[in-house]
Amino acid sequence: MSIEVTVAGRIEHSEQYKGRWYVIVITPALDAYSAPSRFKLVHEYSLGAVGEEISVRCSLRGYLRRREWTDPQNGQVRQIRNVDVVFTVIPDAPPKPGAKAAPA
Repeated sequence: MSIEVTVAGRIEHSEQYKGRWYVIVITPALDAYSAPSRFKLVHEYSLGAVGEEISVRCSLRGYLRRREWTDPQNGQVRQIRNVDVVFTVIPDAPPKPGAKAAPA
């Protein structure tokens, strides 16, 4: 099952890696006393230039990463569980002319 969301914000960083574009988007803060959120989006094509405002539809997935560590106070082996979230852009139309595809 996949959850679909719309992510709107400004491109803060963009890079190609192994045939995909990885884009960090910063979203507006909720109010003057909170920090803005950042999300990493994955897509086959460039989503725009750094500083550009975008709004894209994404499927939201998460996966579990486990890491073991030894508690220095009692020597017990413990496990940390982190969940990584991935926003994969849902293509709604063929890429625009001139859009850069990541090399395969």
